[in-house]
Amino acid sequence: MPPHRSPSPTFSISTTASDRALANDLFNPFGIFRKPTFVHQYASPSPIPPISHPTT
Repeated sequence: MPPHRSPSPTFSISTTASDRALANDLFNPFGIFRKPTFVHQYASPSPIPPISHPTT
């Protein structure tokens, strides 16, 4: 493997927080339970309310 080539090109390209959130969501379907972002909240309809905005 070339030392200059990254094993995960997607993570290398994803430098912005938005891209990281999308990449994290792809590899971690339950990412919303960990740390939901405005991107996940509005992009992915969730059966449960966002953790950052508890209804109870």
